[in-house]
Amino acid sequence: MSFYNDVRNRFPLQFEALEKAKKDDKIAHAFLIQSEVEKDRNDFTLALAQLACCPESVNGAPCTVCRICRTIENGTYSGLVKVTPEGKAYQIKVGEAENPQENSIRYFTSTFSLTNIDSAKKKTGIIYDADRMNAEAQNALLKTLEEPPPESMIILVTGNSGVLLPTTISRCRSIVLPAGHINFDFAGAEKLYPLLFDAFNAGNDSVKLEQCAAGIIEIAAALKDEAEKENELLWKDKINAVKEIDERIAKKMTKSMEDSGAGLYMSKRKMFLNAVQCFFSELFMLSQGAEVKALPNPEFFDNITFDKIDADKALHVVNLTEKLLFSFKFPVNEALFIRNFIFNINMES
Repeated sequence: MSFYNDVRNRFPLQFEALEKAKKDDKIAHAFLIQSEVEKDRNDFTLALAQLACCPESVNGAPCTVCRICRTIENGTYSGLVKVTPEGKAYQIKVGEAENPQENSIRYFTSTFSLTNIDSAKKKTGIIYDADRMNAEAQNALLKTLEEPPPESMIILVTGNSGVLLPTTISRCRSIVLPAGHINFDFAGAEKLYPLLFDAFNAGNDSVKLEQCAAGIIEIAAALKDEAEKENELLWKDKINAVKEIDERIAKKMTKSMEDSGAGLYMSKRKMFLNAVQCFFSELFMLSQGAEVKALPNPEFFDNITFDKIDADKALHVVNLTEKLLFSFKFPVNEALFIRNFIFNINMES
């Protein structure tokens, strides 16, 4: 099955409407794709780009096999301009007025306007995690959103549209994707869930609680090393190749690599926190009588056996988790906050 058809099968109603719009030549010039699941919103975005750009479409659907469809899927389409958050703050900045840095909004708007249109005669700009734009960056994007270049489309992708300005949202056609299974792909994920469950059932056993806290803190700490290794694989060969040609450009690329690594770590950190939140949310669903096989992420409980779950306590921990996620928005001693969270699980609400 092609990539497009796989995504379409997951969201048939949305793509039925989009294909009709494409067939009638009424496809919107700006979209806001919203989903709590990063993979869902990113896959949907690429499939939408295929639909919009494919020159061989049939009844509004892309052919999936032409050069345009294939290059969009693998990220090499010449008419595709992408922006992702970066840096320690994991932000998308407005950028300098002259010579704006990559992954800034001014760089995006200038590059998007100049990008050559491929044979599909359609170019696409994608801003991932658009909620990481501050007000200044969003305002700098408004004119391009309202009056994009001819034969172009802009897609904002987010899991948190609530922080976007009303003026940004109003210029886009919003598509909200239903939540489902989330793939938490980080080192130690399979060890995290039994530790969380053990902490939930530890009662006042301080030794057991400390063991759980230490294990969870170790998983969280390893995320930075994981991000650094992955980021080095992405950049090392490129930088070494450029060094032989221009040392100055290589130094600039090294700085970009550092920013990219910081951004990748923040993404993994967010995934770790979301895994903790989803685990306890689904534990609460179990306390309400849900069956494991009916949960969005039944694999959380693959190696866990349990009888009855205290519903009041499960709800208490769900509320604690919200507070943990909020605290991690600020510079904090992460190990201390995780330890406090674990020890507070068994305290009365």
